[in-house]
Amino acid sequence: MIGHEQLAAAKWPRKLIEEPSEEGQFEVLILRSAQSVIEAPSCRQKYLLLRMPAASSTDPAFARNVESRKRTFAELMNLSRQHHSMTFQLVPRSYGKTDSNGKLQLTGCNVWFAKP
Repeated sequence: MIGHEQLAAAKWPRKLIEEPSEEGQFEVLILRSAQSVIEAPSCRQKYLLLRMPAASSTDPAFARNVESRKRTFAELMNLSRQHHSMTFQLVPRSYGKTDSNGKLQLTGCNVWFAKP
């Protein structure tokens, strides 16, 4: 995982899309024109897409992992209404690379995220 970043509701226009799936996956859109610590030089879209990955159904802790993701979604909804922020970790997988300074640059417009 790449360092901790902050999803600042008051500073980053954003919206949550979709309810979490049965596997706990959900997405958050962040307006690119907002001051963002996430660099995405190749993205030509208006929003960056942060995606909470689905829990693996083969994991013995599947139910607990899904419930954790759903709690994170509910927390984001609540923080959004209150204009508060949440700290999260970016998980680039195939969506990003690190530059010579160790900073993440997205290769497109989306990235996985996780709550630390």
